[in-house]
Amino acid sequence: MFSLRIPKELIQRLENLAEATGRSKAYYTKKALEKFLEDQEDYLLALAALEEEGPNISFEEVKRRAAQRSHTEKPKVGNRVQTKRGKAAR
Repeated sequence: MFSLRIPKELIQRLENLAEATGRSKAYYTKKALEKFLEDQEDYLLALAALEEEGPNISFEEVKRRAAQRSHTEKPKVGNRVQTKRGKAAR
């Protein structure tokens, strides 16, 4: 167990929510903390994955590569894309 100081405005909002829903303040406090921790853990995982990917490239470089790719791709037929074998695939 631990204690912390919470601004009066947040306490009032928490009390209003608990009253309106019939749930306890502890329920919403726990849910908020769980959500915050999940978000922070996801952020750290994403950051680590980005660092493992190697060097970053600029947005300009992404656009240049996309433009190069679009010039080399085969034309689309309706909602289908031509495959290397000449057959249309979804």
